Amino acid sequence: HPLLAHAQERVALPVIPRRPLGKTGVSVTIVGLGGEGVLRTWGREREAARVIERALDLGITYYDTAPAYSGSQDYYGAVLGERRREIFLASKTHDRSRDGSLRLLDESLKRLRTDSLDLWQLHDLRDAEDLRQIFTPRHGALAALQQAQAEGRVRFLGITGHTDPAVLVEALR
Repeated sequence: HPLLAHAQERVALPVIPRRPLGKTGVSVTIVGLGGEGVLRTWGREREAARVIERALDLGITYYDTAPAYSGSQDYYGAVLGERRREIFLASKTHDRSRDGSLRLLDESLKRLRTDSLDLWQLHDLRDAEDLRQIFTPRHGALAALQQAQAEGRVRFLGITGHTDPAVLVEALR
């Protein structure tokens, strides 16, 4: 049947454009896959796997997750396998202390089934108190990010925020 034959044809998908990610020098697709939607659930492994596999097949290279995103890290860990090398993987720490952040990193790497992240970010910076805690010498979360980078467990460092741009500007300064 002509309609059935047409449905079975492989349609060439357009290539997703890439851009350099900040100052990393790494070129990633302008569309990424985050840790929300079905990925921010528990117990929906098959649905989450389909989303991740489809994104991989479409050529998406930027993948974002966080410990705060329910089962997202576990879903990625279960699906990526050998394809981990094809992508740029970002995660975060919401803990504001060095020790707590390093514990989260250990857990994240285990759940993601990888030995390193491409990008590790201070998650959802909101106010001056967050900055005070993060930048406390030797005990703040920034010390954890720098240590993890020096150890080769993290390639690049970053910040995220959803509230006050002035807080992000101050964090960058």
